Amino acid sequence: MVKFTYRLSWEKGTGPCGTGCTEADIKRSGDVSIPMLRGLHWICTSSIGTVQVGDVNYIMTSISRKQNGWEQGEGFFLHKFNGTGPFSVSLENFSWVPHISSTAPSIGYMKTDVNLNIRGDTGKANGSPYASLPSIIGIQYNCISIIKLPVDDPDGDLIRCRWAEPQECRTGCTNVPVPPNTVILDRVECTLTVSAHASAGYLPDQNYRITLVVEDFPEYVLDFGGQNLTRRHRMSSVPLQVFELLYT
Repeated sequence: MVKFTYRLSWEKGTGPCGTGCTEADIKRSGDVSIPMLRGLHWICTSSIGTVQVGDVNYIMTSISRKQNGWEQGEGFFLHKFNGTGPFSVSLENFSWVPHISSTAPSIGYMKTDVNLNIRGDTGKANGSPYASLPSIIGIQYNCISIIKLPVDDPDGDLIRCRWAEPQECRTGCTNVPVPPNTVILDRVECTLTVSAHASAGYLPDQNYRITLVVEDFPEYVLDFGGQNLTRRHRMSSVPLQVFELLYT
C-alpha cells in the first residue's frame, strides 16, 4: 500500500472549503460534492489502463484574508499497486485561478511518476522527494527576487529541480514573459531568480504560473530492483506548481 500526500490551493470559495470559507474552517475536512470538484480525481495510469485512486478533498490548513484570496489544504490517499511499475498518478482538468488574474487562468494538469522497485540500501521502496511552498509567491515588481524552493528527500538522495515539460503540465505550463533571463532556475540548488521588470514584459499586480518538477537521483551507485543506478538515473518525480504575484 502506497500513501500519496498532496497540498492543493484554490481560489477562495471554489475549493473543498466551499463558499463562506473563513479561518474558522482551518483543521476541518472539506466537501467535494459541489459540481466543480465532484469530477476531479487522481488517476493512476499503468500498462493495463487507468483507475481513479482518490478525490481532491483535504484538511484546511490556511486561508487568505482577502475577499478574492485563496484557500489551501493537505490531503492523502492510499492505493495498492499490482507490481512495481512504473506508474504515473495525475490530476487534470482543474482551473488555474480562474478569476484572480487575467494572465494565469488555464486548465491545469500535474502528474507524479512512481517506481516501486526495492532499494538495495534501505530494503524498502523509494520515497519520493517533497516540496512545500505557499500558494502565492509575492514578487516585488521591477525588482530581482531569489526564491529558494524548500525541497527534501526522505532517503537523503540528490534532489534536482527542472521546468515541467509540456506533457507534464499541458495547457497550464509556466507563462512568465519569455525574453532571456526573466526567470532563471538553478537545477542543483533549486532556486528561482526572477527579474520582474516592465522592460521584460511583466505587468504589475498580476499572477503568473510557475510549473516545476522535483526529482531524486541516487548519490552513489545503487541497486534498484536488480539494476545499478547512478547519479544520471532518476528514480521518481513530483510536480511543484505555484503562481507568483507581482505587487507594486
